[in-house]
Amino acid sequence: MRRLFPSPSQSNWRWYVLRDDEAADAVPTVLFARNVMDSLLHVVGARLWSDAMQPQLAFRLHHRVEGGNVSTVIDAGTGVAPTLATTLEQGDRQEYGSAWVDCFGSHADAVRFLACQDAAIAVAPDARVAYTKISLPIDPDAVTPLRVIDIACPMVAQMGASPAEAFCFLVPRVAFRVVSEQLL
Repeated sequence: MRRLFPSPSQSNWRWYVLRDDEAADAVPTVLFARNVMDSLLHVVGARLWSDAMQPQLAFRLHHRVEGGNVSTVIDAGTGVAPTLATTLEQGDRQEYGSAWVDCFGSHADAVRFLACQDAAIAVAPDARVAYTKISLPIDPDAVTPLRVIDIACPMVAQMGASPAEAFCFLVPRVAFRVVSEQLL
């Protein structure tokens, strides 16, 4: 069925979760804050068959890679999806600010932490927590660093974040797979 219905354009908005109460049990985990798709069929399917993935439908969502530039636009229209407009260009790993180096130690460590998760949690429609084990095989060496030209995002601006501090990168392709899902 997946060959008949290829993946939609999608944007995942997430918080990174550090679990330090049982370090031996901890796995890299994200909390999904928002999930946006451009396909009504996929939004309806995800809402019907997944407790963790409850996406919003964007009026317009495009992600383009042309030459050395990357642009992403999410237009919510009259819906509740977050809005975003970015223009980025391919950069190199040496350009990331010292805050990122201080936090992670290296570009590869930052990418590993930000891109490679084994689990996701989300608040389900009935207010329970959905826990999903995932397979997200990303090779940090295959990731392309991106430099910010312009970012406009009201949701991020409300948090006081500066576009100049953004850590942006492009994952060329990933074979994402849900391993299991359960309500807690």
